[in-house]
Amino acid sequence: MDISDNIKSWIDTFLSVPHPIFNNLPPCPYAKKAWAEERVLVKEIKDPVEYNLQTSMSNYGFLWPDADVVIFAFDPNKITAYDLKELVDKVQRRVLDAKGLVALEDHPDDEEAIESVVLNNGDMGLVLVQPRKKLEEARKHLDALGYYRYWPEEYKSEVQAR
Repeated sequence: MDISDNIKSWIDTFLSVPHPIFNNLPPCPYAKKAWAEERVLVKEIKDPVEYNLQTSMSNYGFLWPDADVVIFAFDPNKITAYDLKELVDKVQRRVLDAKGLVALEDHPDDEEAIESVVLNNGDMGLVLVQPRKKLEEARKHLDALGYYRYWPEEYKSEVQAR
């Protein structure tokens, strides 16, 4: 399965399936529509992952495409979860903040879960970059729908601070 097929499968079989922990909304209610409308750009990051990921994220920060999200996908064995977080934080501070973009990392070794629901892709390392304004609008809309109702308050605050 190639990278785009993996992400599409993740969207179809998990991110778009309603779940009680999200007040019977899907984990990512916007993913399926964005994918169907070709508003998701997937870029594979090759070795050396740290250098190529930092360069690619920075480049897209300066030249944002006509997309809702850019997903950078890579072999998670090529970078530790800690190093990925450090790299993403650095690019966020140096480039993306000033461009109104936000990066969210996903590494299989840094499990993100709400109760027993694991949110990670699990197969690949990912960094999702998207416009901050759209992300914040989506969060407000989801909050109004009760999406975060069953989330631990500490985790909700941490996620929404990104």
